[in-house]
Amino acid sequence: MPDLSNLPTVHTYTQHFLDQGYSFVTLFTDLANPTSNHIYQTIGYRPICDYTVYHFRV
Repeated sequence: MPDLSNLPTVHTYTQHFLDQGYSFVTLFTDLANPTSNHIYQTIGYRPICDYTVYHFRV
């Protein structure tokens, strides 16, 4: 398994974009993962809406 310890975190990316002048950052998460969703809310993200993608065959 590769060493991922030196990769930037979601917090690092979020702060980078906010420091660049963006007024918000969007993060799509897996609703089935309560641990990651709790962490994201701890660093300031908040749930806005659920998002569903449908694929139709034509």
